[in-house]
Amino acid sequence: MSVDTSTTATVGTQLSEKAALEATKPERRSITFWDSQKIWVNSWKKDSLLASQNELLHETLGRGEYATVDASPNPTATVNFQLQNISRPGITVQSQTVPITLYNKPGYINEVYLENQTDLNAATNVVMLHGYGAGLGHYHRNFKNLVENNGNIKVHALDLLGCGGSSSPAIQLSTKYVYPPSVEVTIPKLESVLDQATFRLGFETPEKAQRYAEGTKAVVSDIENYYVESLELWRKQQKLESFVLFGHSYGGYMASCYAHKYPNRIEKLVLLSPVGVERNALSIHNPNLFSEARVPLADPTSYDYIGRFGNGLPSWFVSAWNCNFALLGVIRSLSVAAPKVLSLYTLNRFRQPDSVTDSDAYNRLLGYLTQYCYNLYKSRSTSETAITKILSGSIMAKWPLMDRVEQYRAIKKPIYWFYGTDDWMNREAGASLSSKIGKNSEVYTVDLAGHNLHMDNPDLFNKIVNRILK
Repeated sequence: MSVDTSTTATVGTQLSEKAALEATKPERRSITFWDSQKIWVNSWKKDSLLASQNELLHETLGRGEYATVDASPNPTATVNFQLQNISRPGITVQSQTVPITLYNKPGYINEVYLENQTDLNAATNVVMLHGYGAGLGHYHRNFKNLVENNGNIKVHALDLLGCGGSSSPAIQLSTKYVYPPSVEVTIPKLESVLDQATFRLGFETPEKAQRYAEGTKAVVSDIENYYVESLELWRKQQKLESFVLFGHSYGGYMASCYAHKYPNRIEKLVLLSPVGVERNALSIHNPNLFSEARVPLADPTSYDYIGRFGNGLPSWFVSAWNCNFALLGVIRSLSVAAPKVLSLYTLNRFRQPDSVTDSDAYNRLLGYLTQYCYNLYKSRSTSETAITKILSGSIMAKWPLMDRVEQYRAIKKPIYWFYGTDDWMNREAGASLSSKIGKNSEVYTVDLAGHNLHMDNPDLFNKIVNRILK
């Protein structure tokens, strides 16, 4: 079932009257170079990531509405920071680390836990997974709404293992990684028309194509299990029977993998612009991995889907990605100038909600977000290169979610797909997969939003989520 913006026409119209609010929008500013230096220096302090995460959290929830309090005893986690709503003391927020043991080695998951105990009904547990190059703090525009507008809710925002404040053990692979071949796309110079183009994969023999498919399947399975099993270990430690699972982008892909393996733990699955849905030429189940030149298609359900092959992504990016280069290392190489550069990125990447009109407050929030992002990126993590083995340099999955229809059907609980109107992820692919899954699956489009739809238009996104949770 597809639910377009027309389904939420009243809400969408009220929240997207840009012209009327344009004149009152705050002037957005990047941080100064002096601020950049301070962020860089402070990043060398112990637990600087958790400190910046908690500052962003407190600023977003409202410093005048939430006060820091002594941490409550917690037998299943180590609490490092706690807030309480001043006027509604039943609402509390904790920053904590939860111990797990993976590969027979101790580790931990970083979690922000928000709880509303003002309603006596049975609690709803919501687990939120972030995307690539992000952390749990990228849900900062959604926390306040979730915890204050849903009685007796328990929100668990997690840093994936190998990301952010969670531990980062190396992934144990059962076989050697097989590098993907080149995808040679030929488009007539005079007429760049898709149906006149051809492409072929750079496999020299059928045996090499088979080796790629078998080796890649094993490696992708190992990486998926790294995230899935760490989430399951966290669930057991927190003694949760089931929950509503959110996942954005790469987190949406991994949320799907978890739901496929542990369907009985899922109450609802909410996928926010998930990566890896569409089929493509480098899919491991492509029957034409070794073949003569083929005509590319615009259909994301086909293995001949052209997608981003030869379409906009620079060759250096594709090569670096396919060679498992840690692209976030570019940020680290900028040293003291990195926070300044990141502030320009956050300024342009994350849209400003129409309802925000206070210049000082908004720019202060951008400063906290920049500080948080820099602390996320300053240390190399396992996930930086893990994703390059899951996706090809075209940013399409080697084992697409489109090939897992039966696993989605086995969940037998509601599945929701969210995309922004300006999303660079393939909404058509998500809608096609949703229709294949059947009546339990719905697609929503969030107006005035891109890939980070929960940050771009949090007002509309939050309203839809509240409806889903109720």
